[in-house]
Amino acid sequence: MFYQDSESRSQELQDGATLHSGVGYRLFFEAKQSCYVDIFQVDSSGKLFHLYPNPETGSRDNFAQAQAEYWAPGPQQWFTLDTIPGEEQIYVLASKERLPDLEAVLRRFMDAGQGGAESFTLGIKPMGVSRIREEKKTATPIRLPADQLARG
Repeated sequence: MFYQDSESRSQELQDGATLHSGVGYRLFFEAKQSCYVDIFQVDSSGKLFHLYPNPETGSRDNFAQAQAEYWAPGPQQWFTLDTIPGEEQIYVLASKERLPDLEAVLRRFMDAGQGGAESFTLGIKPMGVSRIREEKKTATPIRLPADQLARG
């Protein structure tokens, strides 16, 4: 995950870092094997936003080819945090086969202790994201080992 610092430079998000309203952020991933990937953000009120794939940002399918590079929202775009304070959570789901009922899978996951299931809505309307903006400067991807991605 990357964010834009106050000078619009791309920085890798470190564990324990705090992002503030208006900050740009984006995600990068590269699958080691072909799979289906969905990335979601749950805002502080428990509402969910489908970050990837998302037709509004140019990603229409969740199939990821092995060794290909993927960005959410896009390589020259940034999500922007809204003005509602609180903790945001990002979840990455990857599977070898397309999940037929992704909403049911997410509902079970959230019911298992994540909270917010009663306000769970699956859709493409931004919740914790206020807008998407184009990049001002070019960023270079940083590749993280798979074991770091698994930690969340």
